[in-house]
Amino acid sequence: LVVGDTGAEHDSSAASNCISLKSMPSWPVSESNNNPAPAGRPAILDALWIVLQPGKTYRRLVAAGAEPRLWIHPFIAVALVTTVMNFVVFNKPGVFAMAKAEYINGMREGVEAGRLSPEQAELAAQSMEERLRPFFFIVVHGTRDIKDNAVWLAVVSLWFWAGSRFLFPGDFGYSRAAQLVGPAMGGLALDALLTGIVVLATQRLDVTLSVGHLARELGLAVDHGFWDWIQPISLWLVYVLGVGLSRWGDAPVYKGVRFMALGWGALVIAALR
Repeated sequence: LVVGDTGAEHDSSAASNCISLKSMPSWPVSESNNNPAPAGRPAILDALWIVLQPGKTYRRLVAAGAEPRLWIHPFIAVALVTTVMNFVVFNKPGVFAMAKAEYINGMREGVEAGRLSPEQAELAAQSMEERLRPFFFIVVHGTRDIKDNAVWLAVVSLWFWAGSRFLFPGDFGYSRAAQLVGPAMGGLALDALLTGIVVLATQRLDVTLSVGHLARELGLAVDHGFWDWIQPISLWLVYVLGVGLSRWGDAPVYKGVRFMALGWGALVIAALR
């Protein structure tokens, strides 16, 4: 009887333990590095949203883990935006005529530089006068824009990666740097869009969204140089990328912004020398 009672008590105790374990709350389990949280929205939307809310967007992108689409999709989007703007701009008769005149004058200036003889330059100018079409400038400018954007992505990603190695401990790869820099290309798309609108409004090809250009338009005596590098969108991108660098290394924002500003300043000095 004693043995039987003991078994019953044991079964009762085990049952109560099972009930108590089932009734315990389930605590959330943190994601491991091998199973990162999903990004949550398309990379193109990140490229748009990151200009407005860099802190929140970069915090989510860093937590999402490595995804090649983070630079591929924005790069393609910027290429499409610049191509569409080139198509619209150079199909305007006034802008096309100006681009055509500048191109032909450039060929004639090749005589002074010794690249062409006067006869060659004149024949080429006459041929181009008849054959040039908007499509030519769309292709030339579109190809140049894609090349410039690729160089921008490569150089800025390299500086971004250098900042991570210099400021923060750990093994941060260049490919991951490119993935975090890629969404910031939304600023380049915005710059291309606004510049195209200004070109269409003014029917001029030499306009830029710089302080120097604005000052000259207002009649101020500002030479081409330093002030042409002061562009609101460029300065904002320096801040956005600085925020991204800080979020990547879980550091104060001022450290990342200061490092990205240092790189921008070095680029300006090198260009002005």
